[in-house]
Amino acid sequence: MSRRYRPGRWRCELPYSPGPEEDNGAILSLLQGTPQAGAVTLNFERNPDYFRGARVTCEEPDVWVAEPRDGQGQIGAVYNVGWRHVWVNGQVRSVRYAHDLRIAPQYRNGMILHRLFRQLRQQLSDGEWMQTTVLHDNLASLSTVASGRAGLPTYYPSGTIETSMLYTRARRRRLPDDVVIRQTGEADLDAISQLLRYQGAQKQFFPYWMCPGCGVMPTVTGSARGTLSVSGSVAF
Repeated sequence: MSRRYRPGRWRCELPYSPGPEEDNGAILSLLQGTPQAGAVTLNFERNPDYFRGARVTCEEPDVWVAEPRDGQGQIGAVYNVGWRHVWVNGQVRSVRYAHDLRIAPQYRNGMILHRLFRQLRQQLSDGEWMQTTVLHDNLASLSTVASGRAGLPTYYPSGTIETSMLYTRARRRRLPDDVVIRQTGEADLDAISQLLRYQGAQKQFFPYWMCPGCGVMPTVTGSARGTLSVSGSVAF
């Protein structure tokens, strides 16, 4: 099933609606001006096409934007809660991935955050939950979106992911004599797919991938609803 970017707006008082691809330039400007603060300031590269990147992070993007009700001025906020297939309790499930939430500085002191989640609550099916990630030292998000205050979603921590950005080890470890590193090619796709399925089935929220024509896709058990033995990510 394909979900398209339906035309419309989410005004700045704020009714919301999905962001059409004509908003690409305005969304890129918003992302450029709202880096994530912390020990290292981060900003994800989306140029030249935000929506192309959205189709990488999610198989079926669901992008919404906010703008002033009179349509004048820049987009005030954006978020993407699209769907992607991940492993949950050893099964492949279609789960919303909440990410790319950005709010322009001039709108952060009002009620926009609560209105964002009021709209998001309307988008979710009964009992549906989402996956998301928050940087450990992103204090702005931890004290607002993930604070659990009234009207905001409830976060259920399910693990910590560490990504090494700077590799400082002086000495290289030697590979075992029976291990060879080589460039891969199309002939390896089936083996790669099998490895990812084997590893993914043993992890939570591991992205599912299988190359076209390589074996049979596991049965998808439906969207992320109901009670799971793993603590989910975000729920209202």
